[in-house]
Amino acid sequence: MSKTAVIELNGRQFSLVEGQSYRLPKFIAEVGKMKLDKVLSVSEGDKVEFGKPYLDKATVEVEVLAQELGKKVVSRVYKAKSRYRRTRGKRNNVTLIKVVSIK
Repeated sequence: MSKTAVIELNGRQFSLVEGQSYRLPKFIAEVGKMKLDKVLSVSEGDKVEFGKPYLDKATVEVEVLAQELGKKVVSRVYKAKSRYRRTRGKRNNVTLIKVVSIK
């Protein structure tokens, strides 16, 4: 059974599984290991713990792999019969992390 944790990061909640890699919206962190303390719940098999709002003893240790640009998002505007077309695009910043352990 793998451990699962729900954390809060930048006002959003994310469900993380021990040993997996994730692309999260950018947060300020140096490349290397760090601990995340805002853990909302931890589960392992049938055993589940919830915090009020956070668990005091729980931490999620992650390894920050890189800060990079995500996939390109393209939006198009089209107005019929007026020959008006616009294409806009952007790439959001993302942080690549790997969950090392959930305690």
